[in-house]
Amino acid sequence: MFKPASIGGASKLLLALTILAAGGLYLLGNGRASLWDRDEPRYAQCSRQMLYGFPGPGGHGPDLIVPRFLDKPRTEKPPFMYWCQALAMRAFGDNAFSARLPSSVAMILVLILLAVVLYRAAGPARAAWAVFILATSALTIMSAKMCLTDAVLLLWMTVAQICVFAVYRGNRSWLVTLTLWIAIGLGGITKGPIVLATLGSTLIALAIFDFAPERKLQIRWWRHLRPWIGLPVVVAIAAPWLYVVEHREPGFVAALFAAGKRHAAALTEKHVSPPGYYLALIWGLLFPWSLLLPTTLVIAWRHRHLPLIRYALSMILGIWVFQELMPTKLPFYMLPAFPALAFLTADTLVRCLRRECDDLLRPAFILAVVIWSIAVLALGAAPWALAVPKFELRPLVPWGATVALSIASILYAIIVFALFRSRRLASAAIAMGLGMILIFGLLFASYLPNARYLQTSNRIADVIRTADPANAGVLHMIEYKEPSLAFYRGGPVLEQRSADDLQKTSPAQWPQWIVMPKTIWNRTPYDIQAKLDVIGGPIHGLDYAGKIDGYHIVDVMLLRKKS
Repeated sequence: MFKPASIGGASKLLLALTILAAGGLYLLGNGRASLWDRDEPRYAQCSRQMLYGFPGPGGHGPDLIVPRFLDKPRTEKPPFMYWCQALAMRAFGDNAFSARLPSSVAMILVLILLAVVLYRAAGPARAAWAVFILATSALTIMSAKMCLTDAVLLLWMTVAQICVFAVYRGNRSWLVTLTLWIAIGLGGITKGPIVLATLGSTLIALAIFDFAPERKLQIRWWRHLRPWIGLPVVVAIAAPWLYVVEHREPGFVAALFAAGKRHAAALTEKHVSPPGYYLALIWGLLFPWSLLLPTTLVIAWRHRHLPLIRYALSMILGIWVFQELMPTKLPFYMLPAFPALAFLTADTLVRCLRRECDDLLRPAFILAVVIWSIAVLALGAAPWALAVPKFELRPLVPWGATVALSIASILYAIIVFALFRSRRLASAAIAMGLGMILIFGLLFASYLPNARYLQTSNRIADVIRTADPANAGVLHMIEYKEPSLAFYRGGPVLEQRSADDLQKTSPAQWPQWIVMPKTIWNRTPYDIQAKLDVIGGPIHGLDYAGKIDGYHIVDVMLLRKKS
């Protein structure tokens, strides 16, 4: 059993302050930092179209049932995340802040849930440290600040895992049963059956941990999860939308499952990686707390006889093995294991603070702190690589914010190293978390909002709005197929499949506006160029969604068909 904490009176205040600070960080700069990667603008645009419809060719009116991206149904995900984002857009406007708000709120709810459960199950000290560690981990912060499904899915997965643990420990309450299966159902309409796969991998790992020759596999308690009650609950949650969407858009459900199958088989967007991917990546995903990861796993293994630690180890092992076996791998797929990782790291820290073990005081650990500090210094220096002349990005980089990030990283590394070197473990751990809040705060409040090389689509949209204030003209994206341009332009935008689309169609079929990379424009025949006016460009910046002639850094031309 866990020993009573000596800081119980202060822990509630520490928990409240941690959650408030995390909430402030998760919301900071979300409306000013541009949507990035391919998926963020796809989610945001799809949610906007649900709410307001889509103008132009292939357009549609408001529709909360069928998710669509531009002129096509989007069958990659179920609708719950779109509904959350559409609700936020209804309240706060169709902007990046609203699109990211559900993720921020969901992560704050995860922190609150973890605080309440661990306060009762493991004591105030472990609860306070676990929430602090989870709140300030790199992957947690990024999940809370991106308009993807992962933070919302984590909320449902965490609720489900807590319920399964309660049943494992003998709770047969119908409230636990219903809460479990409602969470699974909500997870299902957020991202499909991945919740069941995650819970299943945890149960298998737990059965292995519980195995003993005289007891064999301890799986009889599984029946108390009451799947004969739960599966109808899941169906009741998912079936109404599945029925209506299939009626509205025949073939949608089959396409939804086919998309999931393709994604699992790594047949889309080159997300395939070999086994060992997460083992290598975890050092960055769990940063800065990955410094404690080896010690955490060793100490957790020593205390695996404790049910809560054994269950947390089962979560981590089950999720890790399951995701490593999957061909498709993305960093966010390890997020469901982070509450367990945060708890085990907190348990390790509490034991070391109470001198129950000296693992964090040994010379080998101080050497690890040195390596960690060097990594922090390298990360702080990384933005200076954009000064390389061949990138031609120097005028677009916010150098003041770059200097601030570098200085913060240097101070961060020095302070944490000095505190660990002087054996002030609690102060060092607090500095690790607060340093992450400071660096991510600088990143989202100062660097990203002013990094013009990351705002290629925003800058193109600004030029279009100046020339076409009504935003009525149809725009085609040729080769430059950034989903974010559709979101920031706000008018009818369509992706064209072929780089020679203009050659294949008559001028009468051309749209009013065309966006293409300068390299494609230079290869366009002169007789076609003569029928177009160059309104803007070359606009130099980053192309998230793809490479043009092998490069993500591109020059983009904005063209208008001559009258």
